[in-house]
Amino acid sequence: MAHQDTAPALTNIQSLQVHYQKMWQHSANSIATGNVDIDPLIADSTDNRRGITLLARIDSHINNQLNAAIAPLQQLAPEQYYYPNSDRHITLLSIISCEDGFTLNKVNIDDYIVLIEQCLKNIPALNIEFKGVTASPAAILAQGYPRSETLTTLRQQLRQQFKASSLMHSIDARYTLQTAHCTLMRFQSALVQSQAFMAALQPWRQQYFGRLAITQIELVFNDWYQRQSQCLHKFKLGKSVQT
Repeated sequence: MAHQDTAPALTNIQSLQVHYQKMWQHSANSIATGNVDIDPLIADSTDNRRGITLLARIDSHINNQLNAAIAPLQQLAPEQYYYPNSDRHITLLSIISCEDGFTLNKVNIDDYIVLIEQCLKNIPALNIEFKGVTASPAAILAQGYPRSETLTTLRQQLRQQFKASSLMHSIDARYTLQTAHCTLMRFQSALVQSQAFMAALQPWRQQYFGRLAITQIELVFNDWYQRQSQCLHKFKLGKSVQT
């Protein structure tokens, strides 16, 4: 008999599979013809968009597997932006979406930590399986699949508690986060060898990269790309650990 944490509702897995497949269908032909959404701010040193995010880091084993998938792309398109291992993550919830000029002195972080700790009580470790890659017109992503309803439950609790509080937040302001993906690459310039790029990506569409057991999550102050984000607090699921 399967353990509860490894047997999520089938409809949830199917829903994510459909979502990732739709992303691929929407983007693959465009990318193959070089029609990509270029982000002009990745290399802009004056970009001061900042926010606060609750996230989980990717472990070294899965990073190594993901690096194998990305290596052919880096050879074909070294001009694009590839997330270093240290910056790869799963966004559990964007609490304050990156906005121009946001600074930490606008909020009391201790209040956020207390609220999050309350939501984490009795939350077990999260298990995310990474299988396959998909794409948007702006990025290449690893497909993550939660192996239980725990992530959904946690997100719901956080949304409810923040919306019932007086704390500054912009949860779901841009869109309602439902996936557990990890962004691997963003387009920062024109894609020259576009057909070869997509051909190199195709073999990894259904590749199994491994299972991530998440026992620690971080509250961070971050830029749009999670580059060298500032950790504000680390939490053990069910028990917090002060940084």
